[in-house]
Amino acid sequence: MTCCVLAAMVLTACVDSNRDNNGSVEIDDPGSRIGYTERAVPVNRDGKPAEEVTLRFYSDQPNVAYISARNFHHMMLPHQQLAVKRNGNSYELKSRDGQATVDIGSDTFSSDNFEAFTNMQSLTGQDLPNVGYDETGFVRFKSVDITPKTAHVTLNFHKYGIDLRGDEQDVYLPFTLVNDLYSDLNLRTTGFNGERIVICVNPNRSPIQVVDSTFIIANYQRESIPADLAKYRYQDLCFTIDNLLGHTERSPYEAQWIANGIDHTLEAQGEEGRTVRQLLQSTNTAEFVLGMQALQYYVHDGGHTWVNITRYCPKSILPSVNQRIEKARSAYPIAARLADEGVKMTTQKFKIEEEMNALREKVLGKGRYFKKGNTALCVILTFSELDWGGWLNYYSGGPKPTLENTPDDELLVFLDGWQRAQADPEVEHFIIDCSSNMGGSSDIATAFTSILYDDSHLRYENTMTGQRSDCLYDVDRNFDGQYDEKDKEVKNRLNVGVLCSACTWSCGNYFTARMKELGALVIGEASGGGSCAIQHMSTANGLDYRISSFRSHITYDGGKSVDPGIEPHKLLDRKNHPESFYDIEALGKMMDEYYKQTQQEKMLKIHKE
Repeated sequence: MTCCVLAAMVLTACVDSNRDNNGSVEIDDPGSRIGYTERAVPVNRDGKPAEEVTLRFYSDQPNVAYISARNFHHMMLPHQQLAVKRNGNSYELKSRDGQATVDIGSDTFSSDNFEAFTNMQSLTGQDLPNVGYDETGFVRFKSVDITPKTAHVTLNFHKYGIDLRGDEQDVYLPFTLVNDLYSDLNLRTTGFNGERIVICVNPNRSPIQVVDSTFIIANYQRESIPADLAKYRYQDLCFTIDNLLGHTERSPYEAQWIANGIDHTLEAQGEEGRTVRQLLQSTNTAEFVLGMQALQYYVHDGGHTWVNITRYCPKSILPSVNQRIEKARSAYPIAARLADEGVKMTTQKFKIEEEMNALREKVLGKGRYFKKGNTALCVILTFSELDWGGWLNYYSGGPKPTLENTPDDELLVFLDGWQRAQADPEVEHFIIDCSSNMGGSSDIATAFTSILYDDSHLRYENTMTGQRSDCLYDVDRNFDGQYDEKDKEVKNRLNVGVLCSACTWSCGNYFTARMKELGALVIGEASGGGSCAIQHMSTANGLDYRISSFRSHITYDGGKSVDPGIEPHKLLDRKNHPESFYDIEALGKMMDEYYKQTQQEKMLKIHKE
């Protein structure tokens, strides 16, 4: 692979000096000068060449890429400019939506409105705050209520040994570090592999290897990376886990790393943890990958956090990469065992998903809509399968997506099932089967809740700032391509139920929680949980991984976390009587009983009032 370097020059800059042996920080001294080189590197923006970006490499860390705050902001948001004002060691940054302060003496980043400062939602072409929104077309953001309105955040990079630097014009942060701060719920992210930058701003094209697989291939083909880059890569990874990983309370080690940091937590695990720590700092690519696979064991949260980075390794080179990893596994059997345990924990839900799909087909046959007596059941396998381009095109004046053309579009499957049930005078109960639903887009779940209960709220907490957001969305409830008064005419006459299992996860779990909150009957077993949206991240040398996002820990019923899973009203025994999940006649009787009781309770309440 060629490297397009158009400019390289040796310069001298006034930057903050190195720490002394006691770990203290010397305030910026004009007499202390560290040389650097600058390089203009090519940029791939969602699969298309973009303007080059200048990176800076300091002489004491010659392989660690730095970028000015102004350049990064403009690179990610070409239509915006970031204002930078220096006052000694302090740099005041002002974006279109927020402000932040970077201090190169103390190596800190602080802001009273972090979400606003890192807001990239204007890339959707709309004047949006930094909220969860998947750009499906049939859902649009309306408003958000944030409590409290502002929250002060200070991120201390000094404790990770990471230097922030600056000159008279701008402040410079490690490229990966500033990307960590901006990476968002729409999976927008970027990476640098030593040769070029790849930017993902289209949520349907993440992660990076989808945009540019050769970018990732180059990373894996390198047997090793320089020592200074490996050291910084570990520092950045520790910062990310300690500060940006959403709190799910699933990992038994989470409380330890929140209190003491992941580096200290690994060290405290004896030989096992120290081995993982050693591998994560290795310059050898295969050893680092094994370290990330073993780290999955410690940070596993049900499936959102996935630091087992071979998941995003292109299939064309995976066999050769695995051969190298096997050598590392032989050399580090402790890490190999932890990696295997991490895989087991992460893939457990997938096995249940396969079992539920096979069981459903055995009991009911193939299909997505089934009816027996007064009860209809509609199978929703996921909230991620959607004709994304088709729906966006429709809301731009194009033809409407159809079930005939896109039979796996889950929204169309739902609308078809619901409309058939609505039109059938025999049907009283409509059960949404999420028993093998592993999640996806909150936009789709919001469209469902809007149609069934005329409710389109999404509530979540930012685990970094402690702020709670109550987002309200408009939904084109009749899907005629217009947001207008006709949407209010859509009515649901059916009693609603949700079928869930232990693999009902993420957005499937969230939808189940919202349905229970809104009054639907939940049947099955405790759902699998999953509360945080995901963010795609990149290591310092450009390898993809993902984390549960601190930006969105989803809540329901007055602020309860959905992460522990949702307890059903009616419990089914999957282990001893798995066929009960798809006995529509029995499910219908449960619906009869529940809604008869619910109606009686309503009448009693009215009578008392």
